[in-house]
Amino acid sequence: MTVDYNILPEIDHYACMIDLYGRANQLEKALEFMKKIPIEQDPVILGVILNVCRLNKNAKPAREVEEKILRIEGGNGARYVQLANAYAAEENWADMGRIRKQMRGKVKKFPGCSWMFVENGIHIFTSGDRSHSKTEAIYSMLASLTAELYETVGTLYYEQLGNVTL
Repeated sequence: MTVDYNILPEIDHYACMIDLYGRANQLEKALEFMKKIPIEQDPVILGVILNVCRLNKNAKPAREVEEKILRIEGGNGARYVQLANAYAAEENWADMGRIRKQMRGKVKKFPGCSWMFVENGIHIFTSGDRSHSKTEAIYSMLASLTAELYETVGTLYYEQLGNVTL
């Protein structure tokens, strides 16, 4: 990236690499990579580590970053949920309950939100919000893609993905 395109990696690039290692069940490589990055670990990197822990059903790294991430983002409910999910994936119900208990009363939950740039404009999507001007077209396309996915991969795989609600 740096040599071929003269682009210096930023925190999002490093987070992406950690996430890719985690999704490939390469937890150790993800952790090694995290230790080598020349940028201070911020909530983005720590959050990715929590997700990698959940995916790999190994909460040991989550324990290591728990104090730091809650100190930095103790008011962010998503971090508590990520921690609880990492512990739950490992079937560590005691720590999952402890985190859930810590979360009560400390944080306010906000609906999920994402955004994207299309034709020089920002489009914001919030969970449960149907006020976007193209809502019907978006949900129609999602239904079409869901049906195509169902046809392509079959019932077994579709059920493993979980029910997609529109």
